[in-house]
Amino acid sequence: MTTLSTDLDIAYLTTHLSRQHLPWEVVYLPYTTSTNDVVHAHARAGHAEGLVVIADHQTQGRGQQGRSWLDQPARSLLCSLLVRPTWLSPQHTPHLVNAFVATLADTLASFVLAPVAIKWPNDVVVETDAGMAKLAGVLCEGQVNQSGMQYISLGWGVNVHVAPAAHDVNQQVTCVAAHAPRPVTRTAVLVAQLEAFGACYQRLRHDVRAYQPAWQARQYAIGREVRIRHGATVVAGRAVGLAPDGGLVVETADGPRTVHGGWIDH
Repeated sequence: MTTLSTDLDIAYLTTHLSRQHLPWEVVYLPYTTSTNDVVHAHARAGHAEGLVVIADHQTQGRGQQGRSWLDQPARSLLCSLLVRPTWLSPQHTPHLVNAFVATLADTLASFVLAPVAIKWPNDVVVETDAGMAKLAGVLCEGQVNQSGMQYISLGWGVNVHVAPAAHDVNQQVTCVAAHAPRPVTRTAVLVAQLEAFGACYQRLRHDVRAYQPAWQARQYAIGREVRIRHGATVVAGRAVGLAPDGGLVVETADGPRTVHGGWIDH
């Protein structure tokens, strides 16, 4: 299958992904509104888990808190994965998302020389001379009904070859290629991430917190002064730790607070 760039090899993905942990099925689109949109449509039609949707360009890519995700065609890795963790309690969904972010951080760390960290909750950043710069972000969307968890779409974008413009003037962005000691392809990054998360996904069936040591080790906010915005609410103080459910514990002037949503201003 022809893609906009030769560094995304769909035939290789189809033949080389191990199906030991998930029954991978790869769908490539030159462009779409959002890969999460495509996964939602397939999920509602009853598609099995393991579907991976990849696009060279998104016309309506989105991130956390309703923000847009910008990309240059064929320069970023833009994907969504369909999983059906019917064994997972809806209140434990944050653990699945955190596990995906942790494996993504570990995956990207294997390609770059600079230190890689997680900017709570769902961004992966790299340490540069000018501070932390964003490499990737994750957006989780799903459906729950009276029977429990029906499906989750795990969408992620990785700046592989270029750093697109950032909406937030306070957020630096960078790309994997800028910190890699050798040429990197989107295919290689995707294979590494799917293999890592597939193995982690199976471990979560037996221990939903199995990912936490790796996740906590990469959090860079701990011990720092932070301002977390969630809608009109701002929580300011020192990030002192992570709650068992994945929330960020912030020591404020009024005492400790556990925050479960929003984003860190700095």
